[in-house]
Amino acid sequence: MVAPRSTNHFPAIAAGLRPKARQLVGVAIVNIHQRVVQSMSDRDPPSAPGSPPAVRTGYLRASYAHKMIEDVVGAVYATADYAPHLELGTIFMAARPALKPAVDAERRGFMAALKLLFRP
Repeated sequence: MVAPRSTNHFPAIAAGLRPKARQLVGVAIVNIHQRVVQSMSDRDPPSAPGSPPAVRTGYLRASYAHKMIEDVVGAVYATADYAPHLELGTIFMAARPALKPAVDAERRGFMAALKLLFRP
């Protein structure tokens, strides 16, 4: 008697998708990081509410970095302690976002590339 062959190909498919997804995430976080840094211009401070922060010393812009946290999880972050106040605003100051617009700009291309991974 012949043993039935497995029809569950999901483990092999998932194993093949992981490296491609890792590469997509890696490209996305690099693109987001570059967009954030490029959005901060060297114009005279202060920046207008709703626009990215103007560069005074360059500390905030230089504090942005990116890294892969897990296999398919990446992060773009700033180490400057005042970055969240500029990104989100305070009760005294309107937001000067740089990260959210960069993520929003990258989202469409990332989602399109991700969908292509699942195409037969």
